[in-house]
Amino acid sequence: MHEIIFYNSLTRKKELFKPINDKKVGMYSCGPTVYNYAHIGNFRAYIFSDLVRRVLEDFGYEVKLTMNLTDVDDKTIKNSKENNISLNEYTKKYKNGVWTGKDYKEYAENGNLRFDFILGGLDEGSWITENFSTKFCMELVNNVVKPLHSSLEFLYFYRSKGNSSTFYGDKNCSSGRKCLSDISIKEVYDNCKRCSKKEICSVTIDF
Repeated sequence: MHEIIFYNSLTRKKELFKPINDKKVGMYSCGPTVYNYAHIGNFRAYIFSDLVRRVLEDFGYEVKLTMNLTDVDDKTIKNSKENNISLNEYTKKYKNGVWTGKDYKEYAENGNLRFDFILGGLDEGSWITENFSTKFCMELVNNVVKPLHSSLEFLYFYRSKGNSSTFYGDKNCSSGRKCLSDISIKEVYDNCKRCSKKEICSVTIDF
């Protein structure tokens, strides 16, 4: 198989492409915000990701390309209110205008909204916490997450070497569970401390 070289915008270097799985490649491409029909300015991103997919397939890889549709946005909310219809009803025709293939799936409806923040650690032997900020993690929890304790399902701090912890929102906070509303500054700091070079760390916020 011929070698493929990509420019890595994180390291700012040209690097040899090495997939995690020998013959399989997973791709993610940011898709449209469905407040209107797609226009020519949107198509550049879709054409580019499709071109990369086709090149990889031509090189013999099995490629799974995932692209999201954003339907909860300032524009979609504003336009649905102006039209006096539900958000789902307003965005449906624009979703269908993008694609309705057999692999199209809707995950948001009747589901939870989840945010995952990778705080750092080891990734295939590479140290990836160069931009990690304990301060950012603490500000995220103290200023954004904690005030929303009544709406959250849970806040999960993950560390691959143990000491993971979960704090629950009001509706799931029962006896024996740590309550997000009661989380202390020390607990926030202890869970936001810089990830060591021998583990992977992340924060999950589930609404």
